[in-house]
Amino acid sequence: MPGSLVNEVCQTLGLTQESLGRLIGVSRRTAQRISAGRASLLPDQYTRLAAEVFPTDPDLAAKLASSANTTLVALRLEKASVKPANGIPPLALDAVLCAAADAGNSSPRVVKPVIRAAVLRARDLGLDLDGLAAALERDAGPGQES
Repeated sequence: MPGSLVNEVCQTLGLTQESLGRLIGVSRRTAQRISAGRASLLPDQYTRLAAEVFPTDPDLAAKLASSANTTLVALRLEKASVKPANGIPPLALDAVLCAAADAGNSSPRVVKPVIRAAVLRARDLGLDLDGLAAALERDAGPGQES
């Protein structure tokens, strides 16, 4: 299996065995042995290949990540989906409220209506969370956390 995955990466990215070796930090001869299935990749080599192939073939990147016993989310190649089909899990909401309460030296009960009002206004303005977070980060003064 490692050889076939590696060969698929080489085909997808147009790599020679020499360039494969450079990419994963091995000699051309070792890259040949890996491609032939006579040598195995280390987990960090799988993850390097996953990161390299992800923009071209996310499914192949997922197979490579899986071979290293990790995920594309853990490798920060994909964003985690924290919202299940039936809504936000209570523990996730609690974590957000607690983070806001800690930042404001307050309690989750006090910050909940404040956050709700801010989120509703952001939604009404068509803002996304990433854009809002970036704007808040820019506006944070010295010594302030956002």
